[in-house]
Amino acid sequence: MNSWHNRLTDRILTAGSGSHILDFPAYRPDLVSDLADVLGCTCLDFRKTYLAPMRMEAHKLPLSALEAAVAEHTDGSGIVLQNGEALLACKSPAERSAWFEAFLERQREGLVILPLALFGREVAPHPNLHRLLPHELPPESFLTQLASISVRQ
Repeated sequence: MNSWHNRLTDRILTAGSGSHILDFPAYRPDLVSDLADVLGCTCLDFRKTYLAPMRMEAHKLPLSALEAAVAEHTDGSGIVLQNGEALLACKSPAERSAWFEAFLERQREGLVILPLALFGREVAPHPNLHRLLPHELPPESFLTQLASISVRQ
């Protein structure tokens, strides 16, 4: 049986190094993590690592912080930048649009994947933009829904 990601991973691996945006129809951290594992990429939770420690000042971080995080965590295996939308949500549609365009056109030695669940429809068509449809994804179980909830202490 083929896995939900086979067509996607084949396209990404064929394209090779560079930036890729995945437009998910819903927030699915379980699938993002699975995809990172299949591709042999580091899965970096941008919100947890960079935004949460800044607390109420996190919205002041510039979009260039996303690229800085990629540079800081690139180890040659590729990176999946999970929850980058948390910072993108603090910016205007025009800023996001410009950033998406620059992100996709940036020359890279490795693979960088940005999953989106909110702003994917704002991204202009590009060969490295991969739109996923609900019927292409496995159903989300109650257990995976619970696992994606973050509890604050």
